Amino acid sequence: MTKDLLDEVYQIITSSEDVMRFVDKKQIKYYEVSENLDKSIPFVVIDPLGPPDAAAYASNKELAQRVIYQINVEGPIRKDVKRIQQMIKAALAKQDIRQIVGGLDEYFDKTKRFVDARRYSVQTKLYDSGY
Repeated sequence: MTKDLLDEVYQIITSSEDVMRFVDKKQIKYYEVSENLDKSIPFVVIDPLGPPDAAAYASNKELAQRVIYQINVEGPIRKDVKRIQQMIKAALAKQDIRQIVGGLDEYFDKTKRFVDARRYSVQTKLYDSGY
């Protein structure tokens, strides 16, 4: 079975009781949202910003990998969007996944939604590669 960091990030988020109190599991998607998604309530999009790359080498052998994810929280109520993003950040931090520079904090009049998009760097443990 292929290892998948995207699934691991999803599992961390959906394992958080705090996050799950505010977001239905069906409202957490990869890459983009479908037309059928209920956009009147908060939803989350987990989007890798590229394929895994080498994070550590020894003797010309890749020992660890890193992926940068952008996690978007969108919804009609700004404070809910912020609260959910803070809970996601806390859940990821417990697994040593840290926020990095970049992202978005906007209100889009066209969609009538607030968006808080943050970037997180996910690095595998040493000798854990093959993602």
